[in-house]
Amino acid sequence: MLYDVAAHNTRVLAELADYPRWSSDGQYVYFSTLYFSAPGKNGGVFRWKLSTNTTETVVKYPDFLLTGIFGVSYGVTPGGEILLLRDLSTRDLYALDVDLP
Repeated sequence: MLYDVAAHNTRVLAELADYPRWSSDGQYVYFSTLYFSAPGKNGGVFRWKLSTNTTETVVKYPDFLLTGIFGVSYGVTPGGEILLLRDLSTRDLYALDVDLP
């Protein structure tokens, strides 16, 4: 939700959204959808444009696992590109051969 202080009203940008943030130029509000509850992997990072009151998909969640604190962590560069954090923690297993004396 976005609250307009001057008009004293609220505007719903999305029903389910995480981690809203303004763009560096103040024209967009970026937000992500819930990662694990997105059926059919329809989730991603979206942005709402202030001047036109429209929402567009910036990036859909990829097929590999993502990570973050309490959800998917993403960042927005000054140019508007999205940075996602890939989870490689315990998903890659390797075999080691050890010769002990």
